[in-house]
Amino acid sequence: MVSEARFELVSSQSCPFAQRTRMALIEKDIPYAFTEISLDDKPDWFLKLSPYGKVPLLRDGEVVIYESA
Repeated sequence: MVSEARFELVSSQSCPFAQRTRMALIEKDIPYAFTEISLDDKPDWFLKLSPYGKVPLLRDGEVVIYESA
C-alpha cells in the first residue's frame, strides 16, 4: 500500500480471515503493507514467524500477531 506503512499484513489475497483484518485496518485508516504468500507453499521465513503456519499474520517490527482468532 503505502511506503510509510508501519504494519505488514502477510497472507493470501483469497483468505477471508485476512480480508477481515484488511477491513479493520482500512476502517481505522491504518497504513499497511501487504505481502502475499502461497497457502500451498508457505515460505520458511513465514513459518518461523507463525508457529502454526496460519494466516493472516500482522507484523509491527519485532511484534508479530498470527492467526485472526
